[in-house]
Parts: sequence; C-alpha cells; structure tokens
Amino acid sequence: MRRLPPYLIGTGLILFVVNQPNQPLMNVMLISNLGLLLIYLGIMWSISKIKNIRELTLGSRWVYIPLLIIVASIIISSLMSGASNKFALALFAPTLFALYVLGRYYGEVIFKPFLYGVIIVSTSLVIGGIINPGIKQGGLISPTNYDMATGFLVFGALVCVWKKQRWWITTIALVGLFFTGAEEAMFAVAVVCLTILIRRDWSKRLLLPIAVVLLCLVIATPLGVIGKLYESVSGRVEDATEGNWLQATGYRLTGNWMLSDLEPFGTGYYVSWDDDYIGKIPHNVPLIIVEQIGIAGALAWCVVAGYCLIKTKWKYAWIGLLSLCVFDHFIWSMCAPWFWVLAGVSTASDIKNDYIFKNER
Repeated sequence: MRRLPPYLIGTGLILFVVNQPNQPLMNVMLISNLGLLLIYLGIMWSISKIKNIRELTLGSRWVYIPLLIIVASIIISSLMSGASNKFALALFAPTLFALYVLGRYYGEVIFKPFLYGVIIVSTSLVIGGIINPGIKQGGLISPTNYDMATGFLVFGALVCVWKKQRWWITTIALVGLFFTGAEEAMFAVAVVCLTILIRRDWSKRLLLPIAVVLLCLVIATPLGVIGKLYESVSGRVEDATEGNWLQATGYRLTGNWMLSDLEPFGTGYYVSWDDDYIGKIPHNVPLIIVEQIGIAGALAWCVVAGYCLIKTKWKYAWIGLLSLCVFDHFIWSMCAPWFWVLAGVSTASDIKNDYIFKNER
C-alpha cells in the first residue's frame, strides 16, 4: 500500500498540466483539477500512514532553507495581491514544500507514472501528426500548447531513471517531440545532446534514437511536413540574417522578457491566469519569479537549482528542466510541483549515475 500514495501524486503531477477544452464532463471537473485532487489525496494519505515523523527529512540546508524562502515569498506576495483567490494561492505554497519532503521520502517511484505518460502522450502526438500533418500541436496535453507538451516529454523522459527503460523511453519521447513542431523542443534536445557529448554517454543503444529521428526526417521531409512544422524557425533564421533580431528571437528581448516595476515581494503569485494577464508574463523562469514574488524568491530558486544540478546524480533531469526555463515560464507556473518533487527525489536519491546510453550503472 506504500506505493499507492506516490502513484497518486505522480499521476496528479501529470494530470495537473493537462488542458483539454473539449474534455468530457467538463462541467463536473477539469482534468487539471482532478490532478490537483490526486496530489492532495496522496499527501493526506501519506500523512495518515507515516507513523514516525522522523522518517521525513529536510535534506541539505542549501535546499530546504531557500525553498522555505520561496514559500514565505509566495505567501506574502499572494496575500498582498488583489487576486480573488489569494488565500488559495497562499495555501498552495506549503503544498509545494510538502511535495519536496514527500519526494525525499518516496524517492524515484513517485515518477513512475511519467513512464506511461510519455508513451501515451508521444503516441497521441504521432496520431495527431498523421491526421493533421504539418500542424503544431500538443497531443493529449493540450491541442494547441505544444510548448507544454514539449516540457512534459523532456521532463518525463529524463526523470525515468530505471536502468532498462531510460534509453528507449528517451527514443519514444524524441518521436513525440518531433511532432510538436516546437522551437523549445529543438532547444531542449540540443542542450541534452550537448550534455551527452560532454559526458561521453554513448553505446550502441544511441543508434536507436538516431535511426528513429533520421527515419522521421526521411518520411516527413518529402511530404512537406518538416517545412510546415518548423516554418517559424526557418523564418526567424531568415529574419536574423536580415538583422531583425527581435523577430528572430520570438520577441524574447522585448515583451516576453520584460518585467513590470519591481516590488519587494513581486506583483502577485499566479499558477494560472486570465487573458488580460497572459500577455504580460515573462517567458523565463527567474524573470517570472522576480515579477511575481520578488528578487529574494528568484535568488532562492536559483540556489536550489544550482545545488541540485551540481550535487545530485540527476544531471540530465536538472539540465533538461533548466533548458525548459530559458524561453518559457511553465516550470514555475502550471508545472510548479515538478520542480519541488524533483528537488526532493534527487537530493535523497542513492543512484550511482543517471547515464542514458552507457551500459554501466
């Protein structure tokens, strides 16, 4: 029965980021709300079953103290904001810290549902790519939010650290990423590939993802799918050669990387937002943290990410997560629980290494 609470939390982490406007029973409960419900059920079940509180540990002070600073900043920022749900947002902060603690308690098993999630989402992306060739899409994660689907596949594949599954689940995720058409997918894959080269993480297993990607290119290019999926990328490259760097970078240097007037505790914490606010969101995680909860919270987040990247064995998971933080904000907002659970799992993990393709473990 001990496996059920982490499975509930892990499944909740997946469903929490699903946004399907045409889902069945929408008037009853959104899939994302079901995910949040499963997370809370997992937390409450864990609290009721853990008999000795000493089994729960906080880990390094370089992690839990900055996380507590973030919690305090979120609470203060939420209560000072004019949001109608500010008390719910303030209460969400202790929930995130609880996920960190339970991540340390349960370990990597909490990410087990991501193994099946990557397979299902990648399959949905392939099917969507066949039905609507050349259209950017997010599969079951979201019909239009291909960046969110990218984040799910990158994170989901890299937290599956099980010895016999890592290399082939990565290949499946690559196929799904190919059919998103997302520029962020190209960036994240490039970062991970560079990491593979630096770590000399290769064996014959690496031939499978290479062969699969080449096969996708050979099939899709003559059909014009590549040109349609990634026409925005080629357009930006052309603009860059003409000196139009703002358009070439997707306006990251203007609206998408601009901050409002700085406040000690930010302008207010949001997990999701309405249409009036969405155009003002900095598409970079440290920047959106400064925007929402202040500089102290942003510095604390960077300390945790830096510590976990350097000190833990979960190099790929942290590098992949950080690559997703450069050009988007969802790791802080809609996918917020992922960061906290990964911090907990990785700091308590006893794996020797997290190589994907090397035969040694």
